[in-house]
Amino acid sequence: MSLKQYVYVSAADHLMSAEELADLLRQSRENNARDGITGMLFYHGGTFMQAFEGPPEQAEGLHARIAADPRHRKIIMLFQGEVSERQFGGWTMGFQTGKEALDAEAGFRNLFGHDVPPELWHAAAGRARQFLLSFRKQMVR
Repeated sequence: MSLKQYVYVSAADHLMSAEELADLLRQSRENNARDGITGMLFYHGGTFMQAFEGPPEQAEGLHARIAADPRHRKIIMLFQGEVSERQFGGWTMGFQTGKEALDAEAGFRNLFGHDVPPELWHAAAGRARQFLLSFRKQMVR
């Protein structure tokens, strides 16, 4: 089965609070489970970077919703194409340090810390992984 994958970066229209990020994660997890979408979303200092994949029709629909979402400005598409298998088995949102209130929220991980489990990155292969690792490296500095 062929899947459609997207990777983009965008600027948030404002710095998001822990509560807003938790709401975004809950809504995303619900919608993505319904649509068969998997991926990873990073948020750091007002910048989003996301990789997501799924059945072509559902992934294209998510792409259209993101493009129309007023929370995103200056969306830059880094990659869009087909992949033969999932590179992200679940849905995770990485967040900047200083959002400790989110630690207990299912699906959140402090992916900008220094104790990120290596199996998280081994599960993500290909171009999407390279984009996300590069983004993380730039933000950890």
